[in-house]
Amino acid sequence: RIGSFGYAGVDGLVGLGGENLSGRVVFSSMLSQGDFPYRDQHGQAAIRQNADMKRNQAMLSLMARNPEHQRLRLTHLTTVFDRGIPGPAQFPTPNARQEAIHLFTSLHGTSPLGSDLVFESRLAHRMERSHYWDLDANLDSSGEQRALMHQFLLRSGLSWFPNSEHEFEAEVEASFDQGRVQNAGLEELQLNENRVSLSIRDTWSLEKWIFYLGLRSEQWSEDKLQWAPRAGIRWNVHEEEGFSQSWRMGLGRAYRIPSLSERYVDLGSVRGNPDLEPEIGWSADLSWDMKVGRFAFSLTPFATYYQSTILFMPQSLYLVQAENARDALALGMESRLSLALPMRHRLTLGHTFTHARFLDPDVAMPGRPKHSGHLSLVGHMGPLEHEILVRGRSGVSLDRFGGIREEGHIWLDANLAWQRRSFSLVLRLQNILDDRSAVDHLQQALPGRSIFLVFD
Repeated sequence: RIGSFGYAGVDGLVGLGGENLSGRVVFSSMLSQGDFPYRDQHGQAAIRQNADMKRNQAMLSLMARNPEHQRLRLTHLTTVFDRGIPGPAQFPTPNARQEAIHLFTSLHGTSPLGSDLVFESRLAHRMERSHYWDLDANLDSSGEQRALMHQFLLRSGLSWFPNSEHEFEAEVEASFDQGRVQNAGLEELQLNENRVSLSIRDTWSLEKWIFYLGLRSEQWSEDKLQWAPRAGIRWNVHEEEGFSQSWRMGLGRAYRIPSLSERYVDLGSVRGNPDLEPEIGWSADLSWDMKVGRFAFSLTPFATYYQSTILFMPQSLYLVQAENARDALALGMESRLSLALPMRHRLTLGHTFTHARFLDPDVAMPGRPKHSGHLSLVGHMGPLEHEILVRGRSGVSLDRFGGIREEGHIWLDANLAWQRRSFSLVLRLQNILDDRSAVDHLQQALPGRSIFLVFD
């Protein structure tokens, strides 16, 4: 795979503030051009990947406040884009495109109720309209999808601070989704969904100990009420200049409703699944942190049991579709070592080992590398800040049976920033070694060497 990919754009902000009323307007425009010709078995350029995009965004934000510390913020964001949709690495899509407009409006208010209570509320609306089409759709993909969705959100919360050692929070959220979308057979589906959730959190600080208890309950349409408890504890064993040590432990249940995109999106080679069930699982972790002089070290073993999870899995050579996978276990260990060097430099080394497999049959979970890590060197020299980052991962499976695999990769990145008073100039280099053979979990090509230059 050869080719190039480039971005060009401009961002801007205009703000005006007063004692009781302030506002700002933010706009962003970006254009990207992609040229990814694929070579056939004889080394000749074959099909070109479709990977360009035009995106324009504008945001208006107004905030009012009074001497009683009551605040009200109104925010509106509009996003319009037109982009090409790349297909799997083996089967590029030269003529697949998507046009879309996203609108988001939010009214957010906070108000103190006495000296130890704070009330917070948010009312929001989101609209998404999109049109996807592919003139050369294969037999496994639909050639067109139109979608229009509205979401209404109401959230209210209360925070209580009885003293400096105790904090309690409670929040109620309700959302309503309405819209219509075409399925793979170009039949129009009417969608009406609602969900209600309640979450509470209680945190106590007692000398060297911090205790945390949380509970979230949620009901989705006709689904039964789900509970997600969470508990945690932190013990600051020792804290003084030049030496500190602490332990942290957490245990909880997770519950996540599949998004509308995971259920109904259809972008040719990537398709959702309307029959998806929620993700449910349990997780536990234990962490040890220590700092001695210039050294800082952390070690975190973790375990996660997936009773049900959502994965995008290959269904054919041309199609990746969302599906539920059950009974999987992930065990692992995260470690991090940091060393402060002379001349305002810091060296950091991180590594994650993960053993993630389905229980029946006993095969590796897709998209979970056994080894991943990074090595970074950050330094400051007057107005200049520089960073060199090496990151990598071992090979991963891309399907549920280990038949499709992605090899391991190593990437080299670098950042250089110059700041002087109110001006800054940032240069970012990503994938300097220009590895163009990597793909993501949807088997779509990852970018080769990339250069970003930002002036602020």
